[in-house]
Formats: sequence, structure tokens, C-alpha cells
Amino acid sequence: MLRPDSSSSGLGPVARERLPHAGPRDWYRGVGLPMRSLDSVSARHRVARGLAALLAPALLAGACDGDGATAPGPAPTPAPLAREQAVREAVRITAAAQLEVMRQARPGMTEGDVKAIIDQVFRQEGADGLAFEHIVATGAHSVEAHYFGNDGVLTDGDLLVVDIGATRDGWASDMTRTIPVSGIFSSRQRELYGLALEAQQMAARRARTAVDSLQDMQDWVIELYQASSLRGQAADGSLQTLDSFNPYRLGHYMGHEVHGEDTGWDWRAPLVEDQALTVEPGMYIADEGIGLRVEDDYWVGPVGLECLSCPLVPRGPVDIEGVMAAARVGAPEVVTPLTRAPLPVSPDATGQLHMQPQKD
Repeated sequence: MLRPDSSSSGLGPVARERLPHAGPRDWYRGVGLPMRSLDSVSARHRVARGLAALLAPALLAGACDGDGATAPGPAPTPAPLAREQAVREAVRITAAAQLEVMRQARPGMTEGDVKAIIDQVFRQEGADGLAFEHIVATGAHSVEAHYFGNDGVLTDGDLLVVDIGATRDGWASDMTRTIPVSGIFSSRQRELYGLALEAQQMAARRARTAVDSLQDMQDWVIELYQASSLRGQAADGSLQTLDSFNPYRLGHYMGHEVHGEDTGWDWRAPLVEDQALTVEPGMYIADEGIGLRVEDDYWVGPVGLECLSCPLVPRGPVDIEGVMAAARVGAPEVVTPLTRAPLPVSPDATGQLHMQPQKD
């Protein structure tokens, strides 16, 4: 996510109901237990264990309410995960939501409808909150890095930028995908997105722990953009190299705060082992109505970067198109409006710009 501050096969289509029917999942959420998919035997076993944990203390103590009925004890709190495990779980949840957006996004939906899909997946997959308010921007809105509106309508020919992050045990994730509303990138969208993806892959592959900094990685991306034959049209009509349309920093560390202020990171300092960070090149060409970025979450290992999100959700144009095409086979064209049920936003994210300018 730019500063204003499970695998991809794990989720099926999210039900588009204004009011969810009562069932095990609703009860499970109602007593405060983490809500996961209940579509497997193992998941139903988790529900059974949750019920047993909830009721056992009262049963053993013989506790009764005023009517003589057995009163359940307090719901158990899930055991906290180790930091790296919690970050990986937050990334998995966010990837599941990105994948579901690829499957469900259709022309005629609003940005708010897309946010409702994300909210539902986050709840189903066990997020405990939002690292920041969702950024879902389509059409001309996509060139606004700090766009938080809901009313834009998804239209064939436009791009959809989805910048979201779940938290797990308070640890943040932050991931962006840019997808074509029609299901197929135009030739211009494809070449621009392809360059951004090449920049991300190059910077992440080249970065060395304890040697290179995020500033170094940013410089590499600028060099790549300048060397490309691709150009963008500026407001004065001139054609310029694409670094002119990439005004934001390449990435940031992540901690409890999505931009990692609690980690004490330094933009110019060498990469620190056992930290999480993002790499998110993009470009924002207002005169062409094209804004895009690709953002993934990485763990800093002993030697270099491990991409946590890359194996979980497609990022290549052909792969994105494949997911969207497969989901649209036999799917209804009529779009049903969705109702949001958002999770709380992390207090650490309140009032912050998501994307940070390149220069202080």
C-alpha cells in the first residue's frame, strides 16, 4: 500500500447476500471466535472444539443462570502467533481476498461492492482487523494514490486497483493488484503493467540483506523506467519517461503499523533480517486515465528477500486474465449490490497517508 497512509485455490465464490442466513458461521462469529471456512470436515471439527472449549468451564463448575440453565463461560481467546507466523497468516488472508476480487469483479459493480467482497473474505479467513482502510479505485480514480471513495462504477476498458491489508494478532499485511475490469488488459495497459512487474521482480531479486537499502532498490527501478522505450503523456502534452509518473517510494517495512514506524526502519539503511517489507512499483498517468501498481509482501532472509504473497495470488497479466476468465464461465451477468460489514481499522493506521513521496 502506498503511503497516505492458503493457497489461491482455498476460497470459493463469496455468497452475494444482503443479509446472511443464520448458521454455524454466524454463531461462531457471534461468540467472538475466529471465523474460518466451515466447508470441510476439519473446519467443522474446529467448530466442535470451539463449542467444547466455550461450554466446558461452565459445565464443570455447575454454573447456572437465573432460570437454572447452565451458563456458558467466556469464549476462549485464540493463542497469539509468533511474529513471522502472524505476518504470513495476515498475508494469506489478504491474498485470499485479492483472489476473490479477481473472481467476482464485474462491470457494473461499484468500488463499494468490491470492498464488501474483501470485508467478507477477511472475516471468513480470520482477520482480526484492517491494517488500513481499503483502497479500491477504478477508472480515473486509479491515478489517485490516496483515493478512498466507494461510488466509482467498474466499466469495461478500465483498470481496477485494489490495495488492501488484513491484520493477524495485530501484525500488518499490505498487497496491491491491478486488474482489467473487462477481464483482458488492453495492449497499452499490458505494456505499462508489464514494466511495473518487471521492476518489482528485478528489485526484489537483486536486493541483498545487510547490503542494499530500499533507497537502492528505488534507484534501480528509476533506472529501469528511464531505460525503457515506453513513454507517458504529461499534462503539457509532452512524452516523458515513466519515472516521471512514479512519484512514490518503492516500499516500506511493516510491523503493527502498516508502514513499520514501530520497527525503527530507515529508508537508506541496509535491509534488516527477519523484517517484513513491501515492494510496490507503479505509475500514474493522469492524462491517459491510467494508474496501476503491483505490490507484494516480502520477508527479509539471511541473504535476500522471500516473497510471501507471490505464490498465493497471481500477479502476471496472463495469470490474472486466466483467473478472471475461469470465474466468468457460466457466471450471471447481473450484478447484485453488496452490503459492507467492515472490520475495525488498526488504530496505528488512523489519519496516515498510505503512499510516501520519494523524497522527504
